[in-house]
Amino acid sequence: MRQRRKALWTFFGLSILTALLMWGLGIFGRVTNSAGAINPTASAAPQVGVDVPWTAVASTGIVDETALDYFAFGLPALPGTSAGFRPGSLSTLPVYLRYNVTNTFDNNPSPNMPGWNTLEFGSFSPPDSTAHATLYRVRICSGIQQPICTVLNQADGSRCDTCKADALGPIDFGNFLYYVEVGLRRSDANAQPRAHTLRIY
Repeated sequence: MRQRRKALWTFFGLSILTALLMWGLGIFGRVTNSAGAINPTASAAPQVGVDVPWTAVASTGIVDETALDYFAFGLPALPGTSAGFRPGSLSTLPVYLRYNVTNTFDNNPSPNMPGWNTLEFGSFSPPDSTAHATLYRVRICSGIQQPICTVLNQADGSRCDTCKADALGPIDFGNFLYYVEVGLRRSDANAQPRAHTLRIY
């Protein structure tokens, strides 16, 4: 009986020691996902120097109500991603689309100042048309807005151009809101300018 009790105490002590060793090695400290599998990246330190941009495809924008009768998303040239004039429409009035710019919280020690300074706009602008994208800064509560920079594609075909967005200081989500306005214009009803992609980085 005494030998059995001694063996049990020895087993209990070894179990405690093993648990402490495993805790010290961090095995118990790993985070598991909902299925119970270990997620090896959950406790990893965030990467330094990796810029996370804001991105949007043109078909995710909000179209201005003035163009509801003659705009289209997902045009045949790039199904699902582009925006422009509805095929068959004869309107020469402009199409405007707006995109809310959201903070990615991933770049700088100050999470509200991502360090972005470049607006990139992918578009197609045939002769007799233009495509442009303008980044705006909006003051919180008052709604007063200021254009920061504009990318213009003026009858230059398919392009992906940029502009620098640092004229009014750094992008600061702590004090301002931001959005991009895309405009498509044509003087010939047969021209089909299109917006494709947006990035801020």
